[in-house]
Amino acid sequence: MNNFYKTFVLATIAITLSACATDRNLSNVKTPTNQVYQPAIAVNTSEREEILGIVQNFATSVACSTSFDDDAITKTTVNDVFLVGTSNLGNPENKSFNSDYLVYWSGDMGCSGGVVDNTSFMTSLTKISNTRPFLIETGFGRDDIRHDRFFSDLDIYPNFVSEVDYKDGVFSIISSHDNGDGTNGWISNNSPRYEYLYTVAGDASEGWRIVDKKLLSEHKLQ
Repeated sequence: MNNFYKTFVLATIAITLSACATDRNLSNVKTPTNQVYQPAIAVNTSEREEILGIVQNFATSVACSTSFDDDAITKTTVNDVFLVGTSNLGNPENKSFNSDYLVYWSGDMGCSGGVVDNTSFMTSLTKISNTRPFLIETGFGRDDIRHDRFFSDLDIYPNFVSEVDYKDGVFSIISSHDNGDGTNGWISNNSPRYEYLYTVAGDASEGWRIVDKKLLSEHKLQ
């Protein structure tokens, strides 16, 4: 059995074990399966800055009042650029890594000008080799990878996201929401009554899912 075959068998076993793991709570969240092929890779700061510039150009081309603006209350920085997946396609000697990033930003898509039109987005970028550029996953009409569906697909209101952090394959997202039963869930037309901390796990290839939801605060009705 040659070294490449041994590596392939070990990688297959690792993927199978990861797929069998449950994620009832955060302690059971496993390393995303598309990251099992290689040791941890340090985040490339210059690469993150490059991606930030790409998304800034995209955002300011399709939206107004973005988090990239100089007068933005909360600005998008390199800290909002998240490396969520890498792979060398099962060959440890292959140095040409795939890279998947998500970038958190907000803005008024289409420049509608309304108060509730400022929305949070998670834009996906992928580079399939070191000889290819990073490309934004716009979806080209496919709803499953549209850049504006990350939060709504998780049933998180994108209009009320206030904080996003990412560490070890897990997102921590703070957002407001109603109580889910349609009664007394709002303190005004545009303000949900409840604020939650969502723990979101998964990866760029298999999708994301909420593994924990914690109530942080409740705004009392007047």
